[in-house]
Amino acid sequence: CWVCLVLIVQPIIGHYSDNTWGRFGRRKPFFLIGAVLASVGLILMPQADIFIALLPALWVGAGMLMIMDASFNIAMKPFRALVADNLRTDQRTLGFSVQTALIGFGAVIGSWLPYVLTNWFGVSNTSVNGSVPVSLTLSFIIGAAILVLTILVTMFSTKEYSPEELERFDHSEGVHVQEETHKAKLTDIFTDFVYLIMPDRFANGNTANDNHKGTVEKVDRKNDFGRHGGDIEGIIKNLDYIQQLGATAIWNTPLCEDNHPEGSYHGYAQTDVYRIDPRFGTNEDYLRLSAEMKKRGMKLIMDYVTNHWGSEHWMYKD
Repeated sequence: CWVCLVLIVQPIIGHYSDNTWGRFGRRKPFFLIGAVLASVGLILMPQADIFIALLPALWVGAGMLMIMDASFNIAMKPFRALVADNLRTDQRTLGFSVQTALIGFGAVIGSWLPYVLTNWFGVSNTSVNGSVPVSLTLSFIIGAAILVLTILVTMFSTKEYSPEELERFDHSEGVHVQEETHKAKLTDIFTDFVYLIMPDRFANGNTANDNHKGTVEKVDRKNDFGRHGGDIEGIIKNLDYIQQLGATAIWNTPLCEDNHPEGSYHGYAQTDVYRIDPRFGTNEDYLRLSAEMKKRGMKLIMDYVTNHWGSEHWMYKD
């Protein structure tokens, strides 16, 4: 399911969403189609026993989840891009934060709906002969209806700007729009060989930054879940090796600061999204990595997960 979403659905939707402009807009057609497909999945999910007579139950369950996850991604990714399209550069961080918070509130309210239907409206929550309770089935149907309704409200109440208008906005903000040297194509996803690196576990090119006074967790190679000392310098020193393997791009797991007392090696609990973790190097080291890869005609993929901030991030502690 994850492979389907990340390697197939997201690149395809991202490509066409970025390069589509028609009478219905740029992002709107995608999140409308995604919402409709997701709603169909939500309605059918609690009634999946209809299909069990034709297919094994495991296939039906996994298939339904995959269809819904893919549909949610079709809707969600262009919807997030719509936020960036409609906000100034200095407003986007706040915009994404508000959007993420609303998604979280919606998830909590949705999970509470079966309780409300049963305890406030007397809808049965009892399973009869192994079937899904009525309260749960109705919750899925109500969720599907609300999803489509909110998307329709967005479509009719939110303006989309054309690519030309967006380019003018960038120029007015002083953003340099670099001319494309290569016209991106959908088939590009099949021409690159991406080498995935967890930097802390890859290569230690600079032992002087293994520990840093401003970070809590120190290097401990005997601890399977501790930091082992890999860094950006280690990647730079092995670029020729990686290229000889046939790789055309490198995807590093997050390199931004993860200042947790334990388990910080993976970087998926970021505490400062504007700063490279000093145990990996500096912001300048990251720019140097980019420059060295460009010399070799290689691509650098930045893993930056805006909804994976850690509990030590100031926004959570404020």
